[in-house]
Amino acid sequence: MSRLVMNTLMEFFYESLQQALAEQKIQVGQATEYYLVDLLSRYSKAESLLQPTHEQQEKTYGELYLESYHLSPSERSKILKYIGDTTLFLCGFFSESFKRKLVDIDYYAMLGRASYSHLVEVSEYIKMRIGVPEVFAELVNKFLDLIDVIAEIGEKTQLSGSTDLLRVYERWLRTHSKRDRKLLREKGIEPIRDITPKFIH
Repeated sequence: MSRLVMNTLMEFFYESLQQALAEQKIQVGQATEYYLVDLLSRYSKAESLLQPTHEQQEKTYGELYLESYHLSPSERSKILKYIGDTTLFLCGFFSESFKRKLVDIDYYAMLGRASYSHLVEVSEYIKMRIGVPEVFAELVNKFLDLIDVIAEIGEKTQLSGSTDLLRVYERWLRTHSKRDRKLLREKGIEPIRDITPKFIH
């Protein structure tokens, strides 16, 4: 991919990210914004979804995560960053595809957060051009919110969609996502937990 196209993509995703963050009323640091723009630009190329080495091609994210504990800090950081970035991207852009899998989106979100969390610890001890601990810490704390942000970008760019209202509702019951609640309300569906009377004990 040429530098001109990449620059255009980064500008496109920067504008899209700003709009989605405003729409979802989510704030992140400037360094995290740049990290997310770079992530979206990189993952717009299919090869970015490939695992780091040929030997790892057939392994699941869970297997890679566990095996990373036996690697050097630098190699482990690469694997953890790959898992965190990939699961964040996939959970946002392709959340509907998880309904055809045995493992649901919750598992991948948990794995992504865990990867970023451990990356914070590893990156404090090694110097690599993979980001700064503060960025990864924010990705951990706002992982579920950022899934909504990336899903918003996906829908606006028609790269993904959430047309299955039952699926959206089931997901909302588990995550209480503000975005899913808004989608349901736009379709005339009031999430039942929102209207359940609150009892004071």
